[in-house]
Amino acid sequence: ESYHIFSYTDDTGRQKKGYFVKLNKEGENLILKKHRIVFFEEQASKTGYDAPKPAMYKNVKDRMYIKLANKEAVLLPTKKKKLVKALFPENSKIILDFINANKIKLSREADLITFVNYLNTL
Repeated sequence: ESYHIFSYTDDTGRQKKGYFVKLNKEGENLILKKHRIVFFEEQASKTGYDAPKPAMYKNVKDRMYIKLANKEAVLLPTKKKKLVKALFPENSKIILDFINANKIKLSREADLITFVNYLNTL
């Protein structure tokens, strides 16, 4: 895997820079995957009977972002209608028809690549 740096908007609306994996290699619209690893601090024993938990890093579910041409990456919505209304208000009908006709699920990487390849043809 090769990582690329992009600027993106996080959940709170702040602009940040981060490392992403490109799922599609060509085109001006990209699907990006951000690996997430969370640090959990050490937890002491609450009672004398349970064992203390050491500090650890844990892999959390990856997040998918979409980077449109000349814009920064934004978190990919999980609902189809929310995605179309937020990112493509002018072509919403055409794109929603494509999603429904090809049975695209926004949780599968292969479907997202198909979706972005279609966006690159528009």
